[in-house]
Amino acid sequence: MWPLAAVVGVLLAVIVAIGLAGGWAEAEGARERDLPEVAAGEGIDLGPVRLSLHSWGVVPLEDYRGEEPRVVATLAIRATVTTTATESMNLPTHLVHLADVAEDGWLSAVRVEGLSRFSSLTPGVTEEVILTLPVADPAELEALGDDDLELLPTAYEHAAHSLSGELGWWERDPIAVVAVPRDQSAFAAYVAALAERNA
Repeated sequence: MWPLAAVVGVLLAVIVAIGLAGGWAEAEGARERDLPEVAAGEGIDLGPVRLSLHSWGVVPLEDYRGEEPRVVATLAIRATVTTTATESMNLPTHLVHLADVAEDGWLSAVRVEGLSRFSSLTPGVTEEVILTLPVADPAELEALGDDDLELLPTAYEHAAHSLSGELGWWERDPIAVVAVPRDQSAFAAYVAALAERNA
């Protein structure tokens, strides 16, 4: 067994090495850059669903988490969702993470047609949807302008929960990087409906 001083020395060396390489954030970024790149619109198997990510934009959604509700700029993602699970289930709320923008909540969704809420998955059914995801600083979205946004589709595994033992679909790790273009026109009908509702 190594003496305590040797263990501490090794840990310090690792920390210094990461710091010299640009810090923990840089190391995390390097991990993300090692993920395979998938083209926008291409289907990705994530366990319970097959997901295609098409474009991104910004929509004004009400945030009820503070003392008073307020309208905030929220990330919107145009997507196609096909349920590959063999049983009905709720839409996983962490199917997509962001590579360069801090998140501040979880995914919700509406159908493109009719803009009705989309929260339940039906086996074998494909839906065209708008995923929405709150971000910590909406100004970061506007700072991107018309640049592509890097999304990290995240796999789910059907297994027993490590703590409770409950059998279900549990979030694992991002498996790809998808750079989607900005296309605000893809969300025009949704923005108009929200403006009418918030008027």
